[in-house]
Amino acid sequence: GNYKDDAKTAKVVVPPKDAVHPERANAIFNKMVELDVQRTEMTYTALARIEAASGEPRRALDVVKRLIDERLTPKLRTFAPALHAFCMKGDIEGALEAEAEIANAGIEISEAEYGALLVAYADAGRWEDGLALMRRMREEIRTLSAPLVESTRRFFDAHPGWRVEESAAVDEATGAASSAPTGKRMQLAAINLSASDRAALLAGIGKLAREREAKSSFDGFVRWLARRGPLPYLVDGANVGMYNQNFQESRFNFNQVEKAMNALRPLA
Repeated sequence: GNYKDDAKTAKVVVPPKDAVHPERANAIFNKMVELDVQRTEMTYTALARIEAASGEPRRALDVVKRLIDERLTPKLRTFAPALHAFCMKGDIEGALEAEAEIANAGIEISEAEYGALLVAYADAGRWEDGLALMRRMREEIRTLSAPLVESTRRFFDAHPGWRVEESAAVDEATGAASSAPTGKRMQLAAINLSASDRAALLAGIGKLAREREAKSSFDGFVRWLARRGPLPYLVDGANVGMYNQNFQESRFNFNQVEKAMNALRPLA
């Protein structure tokens, strides 16, 4: 496909072929080995990029494996050239092998790698695999960068039976949406946090609260909530009562708290 032409991220990960000299690079690398010159992760990353630019993703991946054999720690930038080069050649199985190696190293892929895989799936017509990848993206990516939006657009443009609209307007209060130019209407649904994401969020809130308030006060509130909860809503009376009370005669406004409570009661 034209992945290299369409995804600017690939040009960063995989240099243009005419900008690299693999024979010279390998000669220098072999001389470093012969003279026992210290090699770093960046040494192997540079060589992996050169092999990938030369159209040799398998050799780029072998470079990373050699780094690991020498007990150096790889980074995403070390693996990425192989994955991108596999995608550019249309070798999806090779790209998935590279992704598995990345996961085995305890590293998460970035938006650039998701985009590369998505375009490769589109070029190969592997629609179910592409949709499965998007479900992963929904869990792991909160916002899409412009290159990943373009990769997603390309996937759906190529997908039989799908149409990409130019824009959509969303009512933030209701989730109702309409698209242009066809005027299609739809109802968006909120995506619930996974159990692990929810636990991490709650742990982060607790840590922040204990740093800013007396630890015993927050823990006492947590115990009270466990006894009284779960509660559908919890009104912060202090903030609601003092909202907009920034004038000279301001005071705690009980009426504001009552209005908030009255608005929430029918929803509970």
